[in-house]
Amino acid sequence: MKITIAKNSGFCFGVKRAVDIVEKLSSGRDKIYTNGPIIHNPQVIRSLSRQGVKTLNSSDDALRLRDGLLVIRTHGMKKDFPEAVSKKVRVIDATCPFVGRAQRIVKKLSAEGRKVIILGDAHHPEVEGLVSYAEDAAVIKTPREASKLDLRGRIGFLSQTTQSVGDFAAISRYIKKRNAEAMIFDTICRTTSLRQSEVEKLARKSDIMVVVGGKNSANTKRLAAISRKHTVTYHIETSRELKKSWFVGKKLSVGIAAGASTPDRITREVAGRIKKISAGR
Repeated sequence: MKITIAKNSGFCFGVKRAVDIVEKLSSGRDKIYTNGPIIHNPQVIRSLSRQGVKTLNSSDDALRLRDGLLVIRTHGMKKDFPEAVSKKVRVIDATCPFVGRAQRIVKKLSAEGRKVIILGDAHHPEVEGLVSYAEDAAVIKTPREASKLDLRGRIGFLSQTTQSVGDFAAISRYIKKRNAEAMIFDTICRTTSLRQSEVEKLARKSDIMVVVGGKNSANTKRLAAISRKHTVTYHIETSRELKKSWFVGKKLSVGIAAGASTPDRITREVAGRIKKISAGR
């Protein structure tokens, strides 16, 4: 059995930065809170919890804090949130710099009087944050939804940072054909683009793909969706979810890819477990 791990797997820059910030803060004496999961990986969140980091379930919980440190998650937060937090609470911004750039673009487009169109999941915290920076915003998930929009007048278009590169390109072309003056900004982070391209190539030459990462991770789910277009694909969080029936008695080429919030340790464990299964152990 041949096993190939995608080169661009594991923590991206923004995730590593956020986790490093929280882990460093946890070594001090202050109470540490995050406004929702700092990243979308349950195993990492449980590890941080053991270090004393508490994940808050809602913004209301954060606004009730009266002491400690509050870390803003990688996905960012709504525009006015930091100012609404008690002055007794120190706010630490761990927003991914690429998300921060997208927020600034939305703010600028809105200041210019443009309607902002965002490609993304309307209920994802990153997109909820982006929308809060606009006076007039519309969120779409597919190229088909773009055809239902009124594209007249002053508009701007950008994307959630982990969206499909292909969908963004298709919608950009569609908008430009109907409004040559539209402002379009590619806000998909470079790491996301590289991962999607690599997964597509690896899936094309693999009998099975195993995509490792949180079931709540947008970028991991995107990788799995791309992979499924080309081969049998399993999306798992840990090696415990692997099933012998996927591999036993078969001469296979197995590809492994991991989302941007997946620790390298977990990816290595998955690869190791597959090797043991193939060896009959």
